[in-house]
Amino acid sequence: RLLGKYQLTIYRNNIMKQRLLNCSLLLLGITLLLSTNLYAQPSQRMNDTLTEKSAQKETPKLETIYLKNGETIKGIIREITEEYYAVESASGFGILQIPKDDIMLITFPRNVINLDRRIGIGYMQRKSTVKGSHNEYNYVSDQVSIKSFFDPDYFSELLVGFGQTNDQDDKVHEVFSADVRLAYAFKRTHNMIMYSGGSLGYLNVKDPDNNIDDSGTRIMAFIGVEVFFNSLPNFGFSGEISLGQQHVGDTESTELSLTSFPAFSAHYYF
Repeated sequence: RLLGKYQLTIYRNNIMKQRLLNCSLLLLGITLLLSTNLYAQPSQRMNDTLTEKSAQKETPKLETIYLKNGETIKGIIREITEEYYAVESASGFGILQIPKDDIMLITFPRNVINLDRRIGIGYMQRKSTVKGSHNEYNYVSDQVSIKSFFDPDYFSELLVGFGQTNDQDDKVHEVFSADVRLAYAFKRTHNMIMYSGGSLGYLNVKDPDNNIDDSGTRIMAFIGVEVFFNSLPNFGFSGEISLGQQHVGDTESTELSLTSFPAFSAHYYF
């Protein structure tokens, strides 16, 4: 049966949605398999905060006490009374009783985020431009993401996405992408990770009305920040910018994501 132009567009959209659903289910299955066999931890992991694991024996965090005479004392506060602070000196002088009237400021250490051996499943949206053999397409790509930290500072990520755009003649162009990324968290605080890295990906651009089916590759460098909230400790929200070079069909192009808007993503960490 011949389909009208509007019906054909709906049919193609349904096919794209089905492909995205299938990929999402596949990624979910891979994630569950990895989390069961490679990252099995006690049940308390789900309720664990994003701070350093208590099992990791580290140097105790030290308070810093600034005195009014200009001196600085580092140590652990063991007792607080109405008259003084009892501080175990980090310099080996034992317990010091410091009168409260002599203290100008006390700073307390804060633990940093640790996502070691945790897996995140999420969604990323990115506005992109791709050049095929005949035309240039601007599109929004919806990507399913699976992110895996294999130590506190390094993570890998797999992105699978679909995007489509309509040109001036209302013709539908379809873009499929798959990217593998590796990144380094160069700065970690109690609620934020700053990271940078690179990716290698595959692109496929289809223009059925013009019988175009182009494939190619892209390589990208990116920098971003992921933020966590105390009320949602297992959720991370990211924004990033990227610079990439891609080759599709007979053309090459350079893309800077900052020219449109940075990519946005959200992940839930198991």
